[in-house]
Amino acid sequence: MTEKELKDSVKSPTGGYFFFGEEDYLKEYYMSLIRRAVITDESLAVFNEITFDDSNFSVPSLSDALSSPPLMSEKKLVKVILSAYSVIPERERKAFFATLDSVPDFPETVLVITVSPGGFDAGTEKRPSPAMKALSAHIKCTDFPLQTEAKLTKWLARRFAKYELASDEASLRLMISMCGRSMHRLAGETDKTAAYALAAGNEAIDCDTVKAAVTRTPEEDAFRLANSLLAGDRAAALDSLSGSKRRGENPVRLLASVTAVFCDMAAISHMVHAGADRRTIASALKIHEYRVGLYMKAVNGVKPEVLDDALSMCAEADVKMKSTPLGYIPLERLICSVMRERR
Repeated sequence: MTEKELKDSVKSPTGGYFFFGEEDYLKEYYMSLIRRAVITDESLAVFNEITFDDSNFSVPSLSDALSSPPLMSEKKLVKVILSAYSVIPERERKAFFATLDSVPDFPETVLVITVSPGGFDAGTEKRPSPAMKALSAHIKCTDFPLQTEAKLTKWLARRFAKYELASDEASLRLMISMCGRSMHRLAGETDKTAAYALAAGNEAIDCDTVKAAVTRTPEEDAFRLANSLLAGDRAAALDSLSGSKRRGENPVRLLASVTAVFCDMAAISHMVHAGADRRTIASALKIHEYRVGLYMKAVNGVKPEVLDDALSMCAEADVKMKSTPLGYIPLERLICSVMRERR
């Protein structure tokens, strides 16, 4: 079931739903719409809303929950919120699917099952996994991948508009580049940025407002710095480092994050040269496909040996940083060393 089809379905939800994919924000959003349609009397929610998670889920308990009638209400909601599909033991899968087969027998019950990002292997559209085939034969399944930048800019513009703040595409794209594509993260940063702008008496969000209000994570700073180095952009690398200094970030932690990024980039570079594709790399290294794509773009045209040398330089900088009171100086020297290597 596509998201568009789901949007129509949740107006009057029936049967069972299975939500998977990387974007938890949308899973929670559609869960809330289903709940609003099913739980019409909040005073009866304690009787008509049953929730299972990793700690209390079992197939017999799910079966009992589905079959019990709602109390003083037309419908009831059964939610199963799991960290991974593997929480359901292999030996219980047959009974699990038999339970799902019974969902149409209880039209007064709506079932929603969700799994966390990385918790379910759906395969591909052309070659779905056995689990995906089995689940889609029993209940309505919807994938929630990370949204495209184009969709996120429109979504962010609508969120700022609720605060009566205008915004331009450049500022919104900058915000996405700083925060990543997690809608939970972007939602929090949007609210904070809006509050900052309103407190300053501004009527619009611009790039300066985003830079002042949005918080980069050390991991994002590390990627920006490493990416600048590989691109041969000394000015961008030093600007990134200056930003970290202004925010008072721990240089040891930043160097550790930069080293981790170079480790991932080096591994990806070697795998790309060996003929591996993005999906294979993501599966082997346990890194999200979106980030693998970013790293593949960053290392494009860079010899794996350059990344290996960068890792050696990171190790040398780490020794100097931990053995001397030099602060950010080893990081500045690392930038110069990698830049020389790129030439």
